[in-house]
Amino acid sequence: MEISKTPLTEEQIARRRAGRILARAIWRQRVIAANPDSTQKDRNQIWKTEGKAETRKAMQLIKRLEKSGISFSYTPPVKADKGAEGAETAA
Repeated sequence: MEISKTPLTEEQIARRRAGRILARAIWRQRVIAANPDSTQKDRNQIWKTEGKAETRKAMQLIKRLEKSGISFSYTPPVKADKGAEGAETAA
């Protein structure tokens, strides 16, 4: 029996992205403080094992803050269109 999942809404995707960013930022500060000599590669390995649990905690934090009246939103960074810039300088 195959279970079909309902596709996520844009709001849900943005909320999860915000949760991952928050989780990674908090986690990174804690790991660097505990292991100041760790490399980016070391931290990436640790994140692979701890990331899911840390993201879950961050999502719970966001939910609790929203219940208290604090809202979060995620706006993706705007990437510059290099093709348009190149066309202007060539003209």
